Amino acid sequence: QEAARLWEEELGQPAKALESLRKAFEIDPRDEVLLSDIERLAAASGAWESLRGLVEAVEASGDADRDLLRDLNLRAAVWYRDHLGDNASAETRLRSALSSDPEAASAHEQLVALLRVPDREADRIAALRAWAEIEIDDFAKKERLREAARLAETALGDSETAGRCYEAILDVDPSDVTAIDDLVRIRREESRWGDVIKLLERRVELEMEPVVRL
Repeated sequence: QEAARLWEEELGQPAKALESLRKAFEIDPRDEVLLSDIERLAAASGAWESLRGLVEAVEASGDADRDLLRDLNLRAAVWYRDHLGDNASAETRLRSALSSDPEAASAHEQLVALLRVPDREADRIAALRAWAEIEIDDFAKKERLREAARLAETALGDSETAGRCYEAILDVDPSDVTAIDDLVRIRREESRWGDVIKLLERRVELEMEPVVRL
């Protein structure tokens, strides 16, 4: 780190300073101050490309614990996405973060956002369902599942997956009439009349308007 300071402050060569800091980080990837200095120099010298592979090397070493790997992969995802325009590498880092910590809400959120592009609908559906699994807020959980269900129907014509998503919503909230109505529609299309009858009976029980109940 002293060498990095000399390169930056005395010799005015931030690229050399960044190289020294990278070597120091590989020795101690837990040093938050060091990582912040690396990001600062990368931004100042436009050398974000030099950070490519940094976190991957830490991961490959096997010396980092799961929490550290989660945090470093989240950090690297930002480098790739925002500074290098490399969404594929950003996605890989986010998936690695989730491998370390499947309940990392930030990683789920960023992955879903990254997958909001054409031809990634199936992956986005899977990501939404995985996010819903770890979501502790019932309303948010239902919205993730509802988005997945509607996307499955509209983009993929996959009524089976959509039905499972609506069923999962009803597991969270049996009184969600919108999910009931959507599931009734799907089960009718599938000619699953026994399920349709049970769902309609539940719908009637929940209906507050007497005219509608009739």
